[in-house]
Amino acid sequence: MIKIFVSSTFKDMDYERDILHDEIVPELNEYASQYGEQVELCDLRWGIDTTGYDEVEGSKKILSVCLDEIERCNPYMVVLLGNRYGWVPDKKYVSDIDLQAEYYDKSVTELEIQYGALARNNPNALFYFRELDGVIPPEYESEDTDSAGKLKRLKQRIKELFPNQTYTYQAHWTGSELKFDAFKEKVLFDIKEKISDRLSQYKGLSLFDREQRQHWNYARQKYIQYGARPDLEKLVNNGLNSNHRILGIVGEPGMGKSTFISQLAYNYGGNSTIVIPVFCGITKNSSTVYGVIYYLNAFFETNFGYMPDIQERDSISVLNSYLFRFGFEKRRLLIFIDGADQLLQLGQDMVSAFRYIPSNIKFVLSYTPKYIPGRPIKQIMLKGMKESEKKNVIDKIRESVSNRLSDKVIQEILNQNRSNEPLYLSIVYNIMMMLGHSDFEQIRAIDKLDNGMAAINEYQIAYIRSLPQNVGAYLLSNIAMRINEDFIQLAIDYIALSSGGLRTSDIENLVSIYHENIKWSELDMSRFVKLAKPYILIREDGRYDFMHKSFRTEVREKCNRAEKLRIEMIEYFETLPLDDTVRVADTISIAEECENAEMICEYINKTIDAVYQKDEQVSESMYRTAQELFSQLNDIVLADDDSLMLQIVEYEIKNYENTDDFLRYLNQQVIKSRKMNAFSLKKINRFYQLLIKDVYDYFGLEGSTLFFRNNMRIIYYIYRLLGMFSYKEIWHKDMLIETGIRAISISYMVLARCYLNYCKNKKELWQGIYYAELALSLFEKLGKNNSFFYETRIAAMYSEKTNKAYIAELYDILGNLYMKVEDYRNAENFIKKAVIENFDKIKNGLDDNKEDIYHRLYENYVSMCKLMLQHDQPDFDRIIKIGLKAKEIYINHLSNYYDLFRSYFVIVKAYEEKGELEQAGRTAADNVNYCVKLSTDIPSLNNYMILMRAYGNLAQIYKRLNDNGSLTEQIIELKEKISNISQWINNNYEGVDFSYEF
Repeated sequence: MIKIFVSSTFKDMDYERDILHDEIVPELNEYASQYGEQVELCDLRWGIDTTGYDEVEGSKKILSVCLDEIERCNPYMVVLLGNRYGWVPDKKYVSDIDLQAEYYDKSVTELEIQYGALARNNPNALFYFRELDGVIPPEYESEDTDSAGKLKRLKQRIKELFPNQTYTYQAHWTGSELKFDAFKEKVLFDIKEKISDRLSQYKGLSLFDREQRQHWNYARQKYIQYGARPDLEKLVNNGLNSNHRILGIVGEPGMGKSTFISQLAYNYGGNSTIVIPVFCGITKNSSTVYGVIYYLNAFFETNFGYMPDIQERDSISVLNSYLFRFGFEKRRLLIFIDGADQLLQLGQDMVSAFRYIPSNIKFVLSYTPKYIPGRPIKQIMLKGMKESEKKNVIDKIRESVSNRLSDKVIQEILNQNRSNEPLYLSIVYNIMMMLGHSDFEQIRAIDKLDNGMAAINEYQIAYIRSLPQNVGAYLLSNIAMRINEDFIQLAIDYIALSSGGLRTSDIENLVSIYHENIKWSELDMSRFVKLAKPYILIREDGRYDFMHKSFRTEVREKCNRAEKLRIEMIEYFETLPLDDTVRVADTISIAEECENAEMICEYINKTIDAVYQKDEQVSESMYRTAQELFSQLNDIVLADDDSLMLQIVEYEIKNYENTDDFLRYLNQQVIKSRKMNAFSLKKINRFYQLLIKDVYDYFGLEGSTLFFRNNMRIIYYIYRLLGMFSYKEIWHKDMLIETGIRAISISYMVLARCYLNYCKNKKELWQGIYYAELALSLFEKLGKNNSFFYETRIAAMYSEKTNKAYIAELYDILGNLYMKVEDYRNAENFIKKAVIENFDKIKNGLDDNKEDIYHRLYENYVSMCKLMLQHDQPDFDRIIKIGLKAKEIYINHLSNYYDLFRSYFVIVKAYEEKGELEQAGRTAADNVNYCVKLSTDIPSLNNYMILMRAYGNLAQIYKRLNDNGSLTEQIIELKEKISNISQWINNNYEGVDFSYEF
């Protein structure tokens, strides 16, 4: 961090200080960032809080703070002198802070110049003297004759000592504001020249080293603003010391994910631990998944000399090869990736790229809840801060900057509704730091008693109270007002309505084509990007986007012309190439906002045609475009609103004969979502009904097989979706009607299974029974069919096996559904049928996977026991006999299943209700032993909860047997075990607040 101290009188130098903050510092940061550095001004015009101090102590504090800040900024200093000399403190205040006599009887401004430049002959101090023409306002005039003489002598001395570091600039007072000639250009040139020596040490760095410096510099900026969050730190530490290879830090925008990741990066590095921080979007190469992968590969190549093997042609294979090689190193590697949800995926999820992670490597990713990792990972939730944590964070923010707000102003910020969000605290603090000459003019206008700091505090407190809740959008609008409000606000709105940002060329075209009354300005756009740099990221392809997603949300909420601008963007995107990154990123999302199914389908089908064109070589970018578009469909598939999904399927079926590629990728998104448990019952229901049933409604399987003849691969992928991979006969046209009916039957069966697994209320369970009964009737219809499909012996046997398998499964589904709706008569009837079907399949060898059939039979017996226990007069001996038979089947035939506890529980229940408590206790103890082994071999939340139930079951029986108190010790021991497991679950599974009582 390069800090520059600004020394001047306050009342007459507001305009120059505004130029330094709003125009010069952004330019300097643009220049320094390529070397991994940052520039900050120390500007004390906000005052130094002396609330609670008497005159003596307050004056001493002002002088002490000024000198301390000069030391922090050493050697860089900018001095601005006009006609005013400034406040002269009493010499006793100066002597009290151990300054020599040469500092007596001088203004604070001259004291700063003497201390930071003259006394040390500072070659990095720059001096700018203003010559003002026109009618000079009184506040710009000298205080008195004595002050004018002192200022003249000071300027003369500076010119003599620093002739090559002194510059006189012209300013003109128009009557309402100051105008300057070349002031900005000269100061910017001079400061660049002074800091270039410091930056020159980084000019020889490789591209990787420069980028690495940028990531670590960003981490440092965030780290110094981190306030302790011990509960969260403990959870992450436990995760890093567990067997989990990937941890996810999940939090809503603004909850402090970046700052927390920065703290982890700084605190975990050491002699035996290597840390790599990656902050997505702060460099051009860190805005895509592939860019991050290239960066990680460069890390291994630079630091360990790894080189890719000849056969490793793609970057992902290279990365996994490097990860594998590092597994043999004797050090630990922690890779922190902040903002994984900000990455442009281009068909490749970040988490899925890590195919092999050795035990000495850990990945920690942060993202918002809307991001779904490519595979399940350990997640830790980042929530709002506690009161003590809020105070820690804002104190750290105050310590990290030179311009510090008073305690009263800080407390007012903490009183606001959103103050439990770290980003909110940071934004409000920065808004206060943006106060300019107009604000200080208002402060001086109301400060009739010349209270100084008290007036500033009062103004800032009133300002904070007037801020809207959407402070991110307010901050951007504030910046727009400083530059070119109409144009910059329009650019902000366009960027917010996009999903991944826009390039300057896109904004220029949109403004020029659709807004004749607003003039495009390259200079103003550049100024905005530089001034808003802490909140703007630049993607690899030059797109400008918001660093924080909350900014996009807030601007969208505030934008009252969103619908019009989205239509403009859709029209403009159609003029871009199919694989243009902006068109790829935004067409589907904006069309979705406009509910334009036609636009989505046409764009995707054009892309499919381009990818699968014959006799032409397809570029890699087109393949990635197709992958990215189809992955975006996932958002539509998972959306709560059904309407757009329905429109897409209907439009596709009506308008395109060759829809199989489109629907195939749609299927793949459902497969992906089901694997990640992100597909709810409602969404599965909708998907199957639209994708299969609507096809049936449109074309009719009995009347025509045209659709299925033209789209045979749809049926294949439906089977694949359902886990069926071996239907080689599907291609024959005469089998298509039966194939279509089978697809619909299977879809209804899957729906029924979903209702069984996920529903609890009876209305939904009866809906599941309806689907199961419908599927059963369709399979029975297939069994009576005498078409070509059944005329050959092989096809007939093949169909008979699958039909019997489905029918047996449907009996089981119906039995369990009827059990849940408490229709025990029908439940028992269907379970018995399932038992008969499964016995028949085992006996006649009608299924290659006998273990699956034995397991279904085992489940049938357990269900039968549960049903018989519901009878008014249960036959306990028969129940126990069936339960023991289920246990025997499990022990003899089910080596790959892990649910023997189910039979134990029903046997124990039967013995207990029969009154044979000792036998119930022995069986319950056997069940405990099995569950202990199960939770040891396969540790999981579900298995630990089953073990707790087994402990509780045994404790209940011991309690009934404990008439003489002989089992009291065992009961207490079981209670302690249950309590220990419950506590362990609560400590290790975020979001689970679990307790067990019996």
